[in-house]
Amino acid sequence: MATMIFRCPQDPEGCPTSPVLRSCDTHKVKLEPARVETPAEEPRADTGPAPGTPRTVYQQPDGAASSAPSGRRPVIALHLLGDLLVVKPEGLLLGRDEPDCAKVDGLAEYEQISRHHARLYWDAETLWVADQRSTNGTYVNGKRAVTPLPLRPGDTLRLGLDVEVPVFEIDENGELRSAP
Repeated sequence: MATMIFRCPQDPEGCPTSPVLRSCDTHKVKLEPARVETPAEEPRADTGPAPGTPRTVYQQPDGAASSAPSGRRPVIALHLLGDLLVVKPEGLLLGRDEPDCAKVDGLAEYEQISRHHARLYWDAETLWVADQRSTNGTYVNGKRAVTPLPLRPGDTLRLGLDVEVPVFEIDENGELRSAP
């Protein structure tokens, strides 16, 4: 597997890169637990916590909330063109014109990636990827996503012809794991 290099979230241009998630020699940024109230969800047949129950989310010290582990749902992140995108509870939209990808350096120049390329969404504890009628396709481990496909840590999501996006789980310590 290739070596992962991360940019400091505090000062991505001014700090050196690091092989450790969310840290650099200058800043030691760790994901910190915070309590937030979540909106009520539609009733489901599963036996999870009652809708509206507070849950732990992991939040950067600057207050920007990221994805939240519940009892069963892992925190999943994608490594796209040198940036780490955490899949939010409401999902993630991938593409050159998607707000979720606005901070990914250089993505707008990748014309093989459609403006609205793929959608990631949760169904209970399973993360799914659906192609959004992209020109060059969406693939999981080499299989084209003609219909939605499950996406798990250790998988490789491919956008278009050759933009490979490794899928990771972020553990409770903020460290990346490629497979559970």
